Amino acid sequence: AFNGATTGNYDLKITADGNYSNTPPVLSSLSGAADTLYLKFDGYSAVGDGWNNNNAYTIAAYDLNGNPAEWTPLERLAIENVWKVVAEDYRPFNINVTTSYSGSFANGVAHRQVVGNSNGSEIGLADKPLGVSSFGCYTDNVVNQGFTFANSFEDFVGSAGASGEAMAKALEMGNTSSHEFGHALGLYHYGGNNAQPNGIMHAPDDGLNRER
Repeated sequence: AFNGATTGNYDLKITADGNYSNTPPVLSSLSGAADTLYLKFDGYSAVGDGWNNNNAYTIAAYDLNGNPAEWTPLERLAIENVWKVVAEDYRPFNINVTTSYSGSFANGVAHRQVVGNSNGSEIGLADKPLGVSSFGCYTDNVVNQGFTFANSFEDFVGSAGASGEAMAKALEMGNTSSHEFGHALGLYHYGGNNAQPNGIMHAPDDGLNRER
């Protein structure tokens, strides 16, 4: 703030901007591509799609500050890092990895990967998986979505706080999102004697790497 003087000392005051966006960041890796992988962070509800025994369910929006209606700088950074991981994984292919999509999910043109504050219990899963999708569902007109359960990744935050949320946890959420889309495309796990730690479908036991 200017203190009224033209010479001498000045007072510089920096205050936080509390006017956050009400939409997730819009990111796309290959606009106009023939296929789309939609990372949906703003919540999802459905019924009769095969999940939760065909009963209604809701996956809460990805949220770090208790207000799902706003997208703070930390949340936007974490979302961007998730997107970067997935976009890099599928860069060799004619696939647009995006956080904004309103087109069709039928006939194998797009897949919805829901990334939200859930541990899987909302769709009837009790073992707190990191993510899930239906094998080969990319060409299914009804069950063409997978899930990345943000609440199952707390082990990757530890004492790192906000940094852990935006970096280590976001990295693993990206790995899992790529992995589950691989299942949607009809890819199986591999590993063991043919371990490929940097492969999308590698299934290690732990560590900052590819996740089931």
